[in-house]
Amino acid sequence: MRPKLPRWRMESEMESVWLLCQVVKANPQLREYIVQFKANGKQYVSFVPEKFVNTDNNGLWARIVADVDDGVLVRIPAETLTSGPQVIVQDCERNSVLAPVTQ
Repeated sequence: MRPKLPRWRMESEMESVWLLCQVVKANPQLREYIVQFKANGKQYVSFVPEKFVNTDNNGLWARIVADVDDGVLVRIPAETLTSGPQVIVQDCERNSVLAPVTQ
């Protein structure tokens, strides 16, 4: 059975979230962080500008841009080393991988 195509969200439906990371390490010379996180059973690494990282909760700012078969497609503000700027987060891991952004 082939997976269904993503249902892309309109801009007004996109949800800002914190993608919770296992590693958040500063690189002060470049004003960026190296982050490592796990989603959909895979490990990801990315170098992101410091303005997108919350060191209080080890969170990386991201947006939910589409709904997929059993989860959501999340766009981060930088490329990962393996999958570009988008990762899938399964519904079963959503509460442990994503946290809401509060105003």
